[in-house]
Parts: sequence; structure tokens; C-alpha cells
Amino acid sequence: MIISAPMMFIGGVIMAVSKDPTLSLVIVVVIPVLFIAIFVLTRKGMPLFKAMQQKLDKLNLVSRENLIGIRVIRAFNRNDYEKKRFYEANFLQGQRRPLSGKTINISIICILYLFEYVGS
Repeated sequence: MIISAPMMFIGGVIMAVSKDPTLSLVIVVVIPVLFIAIFVLTRKGMPLFKAMQQKLDKLNLVSRENLIGIRVIRAFNRNDYEKKRFYEANFLQGQRRPLSGKTINISIICILYLFEYVGS
């Protein structure tokens, strides 16, 4: 990724300029905005990512404990307690994917709106 992404960026800019130099001026405007957005999102998102990783680690820990101690759990009739514990650890992890999908879909709608109504 570290090698291929810059090469694809340079190749894309060269291709855009060779096809239509005036239209490729959009790249001059969009790329700095994109870099700033990525920088800001990465800076704010890294602590959230670390917190999410800790929650995922907790979920994996609960799952592993359940698998290792399944006989003990059954022997002491702790199934309901362990199910509740797993659900609590899993709940936040399960909310991440739908939220990400909605965010991406809203972004696509905004882009299409801008191209359709603002761009024409």
C-alpha cells in the first residue's frame, strides 16, 4: 500500500493531465482538501480506533473464556450469565458496521447531489 498508492496517484495525475488539462485542474483543488480531511479524520479517529480495538479484545477474551471453560460453565449452570456477558461485550462491536455503512451511503448521496444539482 505504501508503494502502490503513491504510484497510482502519480499515474492517475499523469493520465488526467494527458486526457484533459483543464479538467484535471479539479485535481489541484480536490487533492489538498482530501489530504486535509484524511489528516483530520485520522487524528480524531485514532483514539476511537484504539478504544474499538480494546473493546474487540474484550469480546475475544470473553469468547475464549467461554470456549475454554465450557464444561465448568455447564457444571455450575452459568449459561445465562455467560450469554449476558457475551452480549454486553458484543453489542458495541455489532453497531460499528451499520454505522459505517450509513456514513458511506450518505457520503455517496451528497456526492451525487453535488454533481447533479450544483455541478450543472
